[in-house]
Amino acid sequence: MVTFMFRGRFPPPDDWIGIERRSEEPVDRRAFVSVTAAALSAGPLVPRYVDPALIGYFQEQLEGHYRADMLLGPHDLIGTVSAQYELIDRLVRAAKGETRSGLLKVGAAYAALVGWLYQDAGDLGAAAFWRGMTQEVAMRSRDAQLIGYWLVNQAQVRTDLGDGGGELSTCARPPWKPLGRWHRRSG
Repeated sequence: MVTFMFRGRFPPPDDWIGIERRSEEPVDRRAFVSVTAAALSAGPLVPRYVDPALIGYFQEQLEGHYRADMLLGPHDLIGTVSAQYELIDRLVRAAKGETRSGLLKVGAAYAALVGWLYQDAGDLGAAAFWRGMTQEVAMRSRDAQLIGYWLVNQAQVRTDLGDGGGELSTCARPPWKPLGRWHRRSG
């Protein structure tokens, strides 16, 4: 499984507060805000013109982030990718029509990447939060492939959390039955 391929290859920075270091503590407000702030920016925006070329720009940036993840590891990219997600979210709320739809799709991909980065860094709580954000944006985009992609990602987090069966109930309903069968075969 890809989830475990790079784990441990990149040691966390000294100031990184991973899941092992905070497992005994109650919810740390600063850690919570650092994980969720980019996804929970508040307030409606005034509709304005948003250039459709931004969709291609963000897609190119996303490809670069995947390459950088292989070279740097997750710790150095979480802040950058989540900040870009925040910008995409603001643009989605301002855009209209096809531009809005395209930005929703690329926004779901960014949220999924942030979730993967947290998962690869070993922070499963933050990973689960961002998988939820991926779901929310994928559902808003109404793109069946993105919704299926979210289900696969959510199943990976659930497996890492020791709750692989937790996603089987979701994946067993049409139109996701083939995904449920795949997940059962994969353990």
